[in-house]
Amino acid sequence: MILCGTDLSVASENALKAAAAFAKKQSRELLLVTVLEREEASAQMDAEIRIERDAGELRRDFDLSVETKVVTGVAEEQLLALAKARGVALIVVGAEGRSMRRRALGRVPDQLCQAADIPILVVRSADALVSWSRDVRPLRVLVGSGLGDASTSALTCVSSWSDIALTIAHVA
Repeated sequence: MILCGTDLSVASENALKAAAAFAKKQSRELLLVTVLEREEASAQMDAEIRIERDAGELRRDFDLSVETKVVTGVAEEQLLALAKARGVALIVVGAEGRSMRRRALGRVPDQLCQAADIPILVVRSADALVSWSRDVRPLRVLVGSGLGDASTSALTCVSSWSDIALTIAHVA
């Protein structure tokens, strides 16, 4: 299963498409999750409608199974807990979030990358991933490798992907 965290903003659209592309290419189910900061009935209902609309578009465009979930709490904590409970292989999130900061990561992707023990894909653009999922072209992947566990995990994750052109870079 692939989990995609979305804040339901325009900035999340690339993450949704990228997650769907991965799910399609790897024949996995997709779980879309949005996390609300506090419980509020109207916000919950609005989020459920919006996330289900996004799921419907992905089901139609990518022909895959998409489940949705709206939870309350701290986004990165809820996404990691849900990923662990569901045995998720990959978490996909957008790079920018609602703030649309172009050069820096948003708070949630930054926190996820620091805390996660499963692979996190932070997405700025989904075009190459969508083309890859539709067998239009191979995916070009660059993995920055060090000597630690994170590098080993990244290489293990990428090694299961088909149709890729892999470059591994190590700076000493």
